[in-house]
Amino acid sequence: MVERGYGWIIFKKSDDLDDELLSAIENKHEKTCLSKYCEVPLLFIDDLGVERAGDRVIRQYYKIIDKRIGEGLTTVITSNAPKDKLDMGDRISSRLELFLSIEFPKVDIRKQLEITML
Repeated sequence: MVERGYGWIIFKKSDDLDDELLSAIENKHEKTCLSKYCEVPLLFIDDLGVERAGDRVIRQYYKIIDKRIGEGLTTVITSNAPKDKLDMGDRISSRLELFLSIEFPKVDIRKQLEITML
């Protein structure tokens, strides 16, 4: 089951994913919502770590990440925080250790754009 319009890929900002997962609980369709993110061939989660890492968030993200690793599905996660600084619990942290990390220089592109636009 994949999000309409995406086919084989879903791109989701982490805080929007968190909102959707919370809404799914409130509307009693958490299992269906989690399945969508567990089963899509390519999942891109942008800016992990901006959401509040409460028990519910950690549980839901763990289910998604663990299932995707177990199924060998491609998952791309971006964050402004290094993996060891994400406050997502030990179980998620240990699974993120399996991910390839690419660290970019800590240059704020937005500030550079402001300078060039002056």
